[in-house]
Amino acid sequence: MPKTYPTPQLVIEDSPTDALAAARAGMRCLGFVPHGTKEGLAQEGAEVFTRMEQVPALIGLPEAVSSAR
Repeated sequence: MPKTYPTPQLVIEDSPTDALAAARAGMRCLGFVPHGTKEGLAQEGAEVFTRMEQVPALIGLPEAVSSAR
């Protein structure tokens, strides 16, 4: 049984091996795939996304204000 932590843990990973390690540790994993395929990350339980700008919404935060304005 994976070890669980007293507070939710979140990692952002870009490889299936790292996503598997996160799953085994009981952590929520966001799988970053800006290019390429998502199958390996998704198979290991990662929530796949393609742009870092998507992270606030994925973790329940209001959208970040762009500093590029």
